[in-house]
Amino acid sequence: MTQTNLFPHVRLDQISDCCQAERRTYYTQGTLDSPACVELFRRAWAGDQEAWAAISAIFEPLMRAWIGVQSAVEPDDVLQEALLAFARWAPTHAELLVDNDLRRPLAFLRQCTKTALLMQLRGARRAVPVALEHALGQSPSDFATDLERRILLYQRMQQLLPSPTEQQVATELLIYGLRPQEIYARHTEAFADMRELRTVIQRVLRRLRADPDLQSL
Repeated sequence: MTQTNLFPHVRLDQISDCCQAERRTYYTQGTLDSPACVELFRRAWAGDQEAWAAISAIFEPLMRAWIGVQSAVEPDDVLQEALLAFARWAPTHAELLVDNDLRRPLAFLRQCTKTALLMQLRGARRAVPVALEHALGQSPSDFATDLERRILLYQRMQQLLPSPTEQQVATELLIYGLRPQEIYARHTEAFADMRELRTVIQRVLRRLRADPDLQSL
C-alpha cells in the first residue's frame, strides 16, 4: 500500500538532512524505514534536479563501495553511467516506491552500478546505453546473479593471470563469450597461428579451474 506523503511542504534541504540521519540510523541500528530518503527519490522522479543532486551526494559513497577498487576502469566513469541509467529507468518502476522501505530503490541503483561496471570492464562504453536498456527493462532480479558472477570472474582473472595476453584471451572467451576463431581474428598479430592461441586458452583454463574461489562460482 502506498504511504501518505509525510513531507508535502518541507524544504528539500531539510529532507536531505533527514535522509542522511536515516542512513546513519540504518548503519547503526539497522532501521529499514526511510521516509525522508524515499521522498527524495519521489521528488527526483518528478523532475526535481536538486533532489537528484542530493541523491547523488548522499549515495555516492555507497555506489563507490559497490564499484570497489578498480585498476582497469575509472570509477568516476562507472558512477556517471550508473546515475544516468538510474535516472532514466528507475522512474519507470513505480513499484520501487510503494512504501518507505529504501531497499527496493537501492537494489535498483545497485543494479545500475554493477551493470555500468561490467560494461566498463568489457571496454564497450558505446554499448552501455543499449546494454542498460535491455537489462534494466527487465525485472530488477532477472539478471543480477549472472551479472555478479561475471564481475567476480573478471576481477579474479585479473589477479590470477600474469600476462596481459592471457587476461585479454580469458576476458574475450569467458566474459564476451567469443569463440577461439573469433578471438584469433581480432588478434592475428598476437599469435603465430590458431595452435598458439589454443595453447594459451588451455593454460588459462587450467589455471582458472585450479582456483578454489572460482570453483565456488
